[in-house]
Amino acid sequence: MRHALLIFSLFALSACGDTAPDPQAVARAAAIPDAALFGATPCEQLQSEAAAGTKTDSKPGLSASLQAVYTRSCQICHENPAAGAPLRGDEAAWAPRVAQGMDQLLHHTIHGFQKMPPLGLCMSCSEEELAQLIRHMAGNVPMERN
Repeated sequence: MRHALLIFSLFALSACGDTAPDPQAVARAAAIPDAALFGATPCEQLQSEAAAGTKTDSKPGLSASLQAVYTRSCQICHENPAAGAPLRGDEAAWAPRVAQGMDQLLHHTIHGFQKMPPLGLCMSCSEEELAQLIRHMAGNVPMERN
């Protein structure tokens, strides 16, 4: 479907007075698999891991399903210094947060805090899953709920 839209769009542009696209270039572009352009989706990654019987988790400590959640919901801010969020594994940035305790961190995560959106953009996460993700980002520092 994507390929048909690509070809249609290119030919529609040529109808607007632009030069017609090179058909060979269109064919080469259409032959590029989506995964090469956009990477595997979390579901595709989980399916390939399950089929291979291996776990390609580059961030130890999370199950494959929570790793997919981390990639989809947390990583954009917690692995990007420009976002202003404490980076995953940055002990100095996480220390004052860890000192507040897990209950306070969960409260901030669930309700949103400063620039952090409610639920950290994981609308399907349980409190326990959020706690596991917080521990993972904080460097697996022991944190108990009060």
